[in-house]
Amino acid sequence: MIPIINYHYIIPYKEVESFEFIKYNEIVNEECYKKRILPKLPKIIDTLINTPQSRQAVIVCNNEVNNACLISLQFQIENKKLIVIANFRSQCEVNGRPYDTEMLQYIGTLVSRGCSTNKYKIYVNVGNYHLRTDI
Repeated sequence: MIPIINYHYIIPYKEVESFEFIKYNEIVNEECYKKRILPKLPKIIDTLINTPQSRQAVIVCNNEVNNACLISLQFQIENKKLIVIANFRSQCEVNGRPYDTEMLQYIGTLVSRGCSTNKYKIYVNVGNYHLRTDI
């Protein structure tokens, strides 16, 4: 598969009660997502409760030693619906997208419940969408 550059899609609403953060290799593990995202959700929820359309409810997931594909998450509330924008530097069609979809639905469920919104909608932007089965 030739990589698709600048790929976009929408993840539909689905309640996800639990999620197992997996380890792809020594570099992409729980540190990349679980420990960088989940501890920041209470502050995101507080920001959204106080200012639903805030542009400050953002989580940046990468740093100089991180090989995780997810770069950032942005949260806003519009018409009582949580809007999540997820930006990926790259995403694998086989190993990445199904896992990322469930992870984002889990995060959407947690934030949506914390903010008492009805539903959520997740917009995903991917810089490079490719087929890679070795990770």
